[in-house]
Amino acid sequence: MIDIKNDFEKAIDTIFDNPEYKDIEIIKRGYAIQNNMCCNSILFIGLNPSFSEGNAGRHFYKLYEDKEYKYFKRFIEMSETLEIPWSHTDMLFCRETSQKAIEHMLKPGVGLSFLWDQLQLSKEIIEASKPKVIVVNNSLARRFLGYHKDSGKKDKQEWLNYDFDFDGEIGTHRIKNNVALENVPVFFSSMLTGQSALDIGSYERLIWQVRRTLIIDGIRELDILKNLKEEIIKAKKFEEGPAIRDKEIRIKEWTSKQKELLNHPLLAKVKSKNLSSRLNTINIMSAKKPTAKIENLPSKNPGKKSGPDRGNYPPKRAGTLAPR
Repeated sequence: MIDIKNDFEKAIDTIFDNPEYKDIEIIKRGYAIQNNMCCNSILFIGLNPSFSEGNAGRHFYKLYEDKEYKYFKRFIEMSETLEIPWSHTDMLFCRETSQKAIEHMLKPGVGLSFLWDQLQLSKEIIEASKPKVIVVNNSLARRFLGYHKDSGKKDKQEWLNYDFDFDGEIGTHRIKNNVALENVPVFFSSMLTGQSALDIGSYERLIWQVRRTLIIDGIRELDILKNLKEEIIKAKKFEEGPAIRDKEIRIKEWTSKQKELLNHPLLAKVKSKNLSSRLNTINIMSAKKPTAKIENLPSKNPGKKSGPDRGNYPPKRAGTLAPR
């Protein structure tokens, strides 16, 4: 949750108290902005708060407590349908009901600078909220974001200069070349409420499209996490490579010694039912210090000795059997 009042009130007051803007008519009406907003939400972006006689002043309204306000009705409906938190912000804080009055201020002059300063703060707020999805429901707000910058119409520094790239899989645009909002899907729409509101069919399609986008992005995030986990494991194995190789060498050496002992003729008489009992016997025997080198022990098939002393080898002793 972002505390807008605590984090941005001073900066907003600095704009509205700037002596260069004192002659701008609408500045006398004050401003209105939400007191806080959720992060990782579906963010609805409008143009500016409306104005009516008697509500002038500087206000931080309670976004999530004014649920009866009709302007937020469809925001809440979409949030509940999609099971994702919602948030809202305007590109401008100054109060004006007529969009044409705002467009009239786009000519070079103090009015344009007044709007520009507000847009810079709005950019900070939008990026700080880290939205999952953005829905822009005003054509001038779309222009302020920089959507039309490649259309040949050049505005002041191309406004907020966001780069938009159309993603054919989800059927809308994604923000590019921006660390805070990289790949965030953006849906450009008309107003969701009011006289020029989106019709019911278009509204339902918008909900369907946003839901589909959230599912696709969720799958992508899982794939990214899976690949990241594999990279971490690989990196960890690389760092621990020498220790792992030493361990493998020791295991191979131990296995080789076990095989030598198992094949030794002294163990020919050991009759075990399974490998584990044989290994136990080996471990017990290997714990004792041998009295003779292993290469000097008699072989399994000694054969006959040559020479005058030829005879049975090794000699039989009473009560024992020679190795077979």
